[in-house]
Amino acid sequence: MLESLKINMKKFNILKGIPANLPMINIDTDMIIPKQFLKTIKRTGLGKSLFFEMRYKENGQINKDFVLNEKPYSNSSILLDIWAIFKVPSISLKFTSDE
Repeated sequence: MLESLKINMKKFNILKGIPANLPMINIDTDMIIPKQFLKTIKRTGLGKSLFFEMRYKENGQINKDFVLNEKPYSNSSILLDIWAIFKVPSISLKFTSDE
């Protein structure tokens, strides 16, 4: 089944961008992109859903205290997990926002 999926990605050697630090331990995959946003087969448009429950308040307003909503980090193309650098178990992600 996976053999039938063909993903065309451009090769790159260097990624230049603004790194944002998300200092959290044990990031649950549902925190990254909540399941209600995964009902699409498209691989575009998911950037606005990234860390949705932390980026937005319950009333839908932007949470200005969340790192990805702060300038210049709102334009980050690299997400760092500082805990991983210090060998604390967690995950590290690289992402590009589709916004």
